[in-house]
Amino acid sequence: MKDLVNIPERPEGLTETQERLALSLFDSGVFLFNFEEGFVLKSGIRSPIYIDLRRLQSFPNTMDEAVSALMEQSQGLEFDRVAGVP
Repeated sequence: MKDLVNIPERPEGLTETQERLALSLFDSGVFLFNFEEGFVLKSGIRSPIYIDLRRLQSFPNTMDEAVSALMEQSQGLEFDRVAGVP
């Protein structure tokens, strides 16, 4: 996908891991767009963008990217467990 669009080398402020995750999420269809009708969120708010993280489990490489990004962001923190809730 990156080859088809004129994307700067790396958006300012993103690490390489974050950039890979963003592109992988986009390529796996996690980000959905509907600018005409939008999506009604659980809160009742209408949004033109929906992030469907349920799809993440169907894309092991994208899940690996998400884990890498989480590990990168959590460096220096102390915790006993990390849990994901569907």
